[in-house]
Amino acid sequence: MIPRSSFWILPLFLLGICAFSLTSTAQEGSYEFEFRVFGLHPGNYKGIYYLNPDGDPEALQFDRRQRSVFYHFRADFPVQPLRFFRIIDDGGEGYFQTVAEITPNPSWSEVLLLFTDPPQSEMLKVYPAEDDEEEFPFGSLRVINLTSIPLGGSIDKQTENIAPGQWTDAFSIQRPGKVDVLFAAATSDSVHLVYRKSMPLWKDSRTLLILRPPARSGSIRIGATTLQDFESQN
Repeated sequence: MIPRSSFWILPLFLLGICAFSLTSTAQEGSYEFEFRVFGLHPGNYKGIYYLNPDGDPEALQFDRRQRSVFYHFRADFPVQPLRFFRIIDDGGEGYFQTVAEITPNPSWSEVLLLFTDPPQSEMLKVYPAEDDEEEFPFGSLRVINLTSIPLGGSIDKQTENIAPGQWTDAFSIQRPGKVDVLFAAATSDSVHLVYRKSMPLWKDSRTLLILRPPARSGSIRIGATTLQDFESQN
């Protein structure tokens, strides 16, 4: 007599084959997402291109005050880097000079790419984050820490710790209007308040607060740039 447990072997084996087949098929297709760009100043963001879905160089247009228009990226698996480049004319045919690249996440749908232009470097840095309304809804605030030190603080009485280069999740604004935002940094002997501001935040807007290194060497006061997006603009 065949043991009862043997009857489960074939169905489980076939189920495993189907699961492997579905995974392989998904990874053999393509993925795509939309992205917008914003460049922190000072910085040189002129003449920067990427390859659009048709394989043609398309120039990125950076706005000094708000997110750019949408750009579209599509590629095949395995995941390929999204490269940004300048077109260098050396008197001949010219060539592409890569100035930045990121590794896309195939789960992205709508992304903000935050560009910075480090001094004494030919390469730009890019900080990507999900930017769709599900991840970053109107009536909320996000923060990114571009300083070199961990920061701790509160946003509308909600506490948060942010490592260097890290984005926070979206904070829901409890009381529209003026919201207190403050951050501090700890040293070996004390804690220093490095940023404090009462910010106007509203239910029909979403605000990205970009915390930046101090403008002056030796200063403990960090800088900040605010990027605000209103529902009526979308």
